[in-house]
Amino acid sequence: MNRQGRFAVRSAVLTLLMILVLIVSACGQAATPQAVPSQPTEASAQPTQASAQPTEAAAGDLTTVTMAYVPIVALGPLYLADELGYFAKRGIKNEYTTNANPYDLLGVQSQGKLDANIVGTSAAFFNAINSGLKVRAVSDRMQYRCSSDNMLIVRSSLYDEGVKTPADLKGKKIAIIARGSGTEYWLSLILSKENMKLSDVEIVTLSYPDTVNALKTGAIDAGFVAEPLTVQAIRDGTAKRIIAMHQVLPGQQLGEMIFSQEFTARDGGKWAQAWLAAWLEGVRYYLDPANKERVIQTVSKWTRVDEGIIRELYGTDQWPWMNPNGDLDTEYIAANDGKWMLENKLIEKLPPASEYYNDGPLKAAQNELGRVEVKRDCASVPPLQ
Repeated sequence: MNRQGRFAVRSAVLTLLMILVLIVSACGQAATPQAVPSQPTEASAQPTQASAQPTEAAAGDLTTVTMAYVPIVALGPLYLADELGYFAKRGIKNEYTTNANPYDLLGVQSQGKLDANIVGTSAAFFNAINSGLKVRAVSDRMQYRCSSDNMLIVRSSLYDEGVKTPADLKGKKIAIIARGSGTEYWLSLILSKENMKLSDVEIVTLSYPDTVNALKTGAIDAGFVAEPLTVQAIRDGTAKRIIAMHQVLPGQQLGEMIFSQEFTARDGGKWAQAWLAAWLEGVRYYLDPANKERVIQTVSKWTRVDEGIIRELYGTDQWPWMNPNGDLDTEYIAANDGKWMLENKLIEKLPPASEYYNDGPLKAAQNELGRVEVKRDCASVPPLQ
């Protein structure tokens, strides 16, 4: 089959998958995101109804916003904004939905059944846009400036045998999250710098928790893992560091906040603006070193990871960084991730920023809060060992 034929088949499969998501989500409650309460307690790994106390709006007056939630360090600003009442004072109560893969919820979100979502820059997102799903990026969620929240790690036994650099990975079994994901992009770049291709390694697709388990059992040799799972795997002797992703792609626009178009337009955009203003307040609090202890405690509580581990991460090159103004770097996306997706036929086209990014709610939030100077000194960011 020629390249055009292969691309046609791939496009048809991706389109069929998106249609199936929509069909299944419309067929009953089983496909609808399951809500969990809003803030973790000592008794439960899932959030509870004991959310932050409103400072301006009475509890009964709060408007519910549904959001996909994964207990990762990179959502620290969200946890803080919730606990510190930044959402509540704007009349918002978040109802969190758990899903190991937020991309699975894009079809549901397009139907207006989920307001906010967290995805990375990926073929899945751009194919959703190209397929007409009614979702849009609205702000930055994470950028790899001087730090990242993901590493390529290798089994400790292999590391001790000499597999210590990307050049040593030839022929090894390596886990990525999914084909067309940022992890596949990273792997292709890592290998290309060693004059290797993806075909020079054996690729399997696993979730981050499953990747750690597979490293423990020896089922795989290496894999990409996000924090706090990475530092836990290193500290318990399961794996060793090969390379951090900010070393592979400095400045990468890694993650976005995604709103449904229905939510963005609700009440003239009032709630979308309010939600992003609360998020940005959380980001600025999270980034301020003066708040270190509260940040560590809050991230530990929501991720269910020991405070000592979170303290080890804080301020290192594995402590996630977000733009305090929420600016989304669409030029970076087009020149890097988007270019790679096109070259590898993972997307039919890279939609222009105007088709996948709605900056209206962010501009309104910035008008409310004002912009701040963006400062980031890589020399002051030590590597996690």
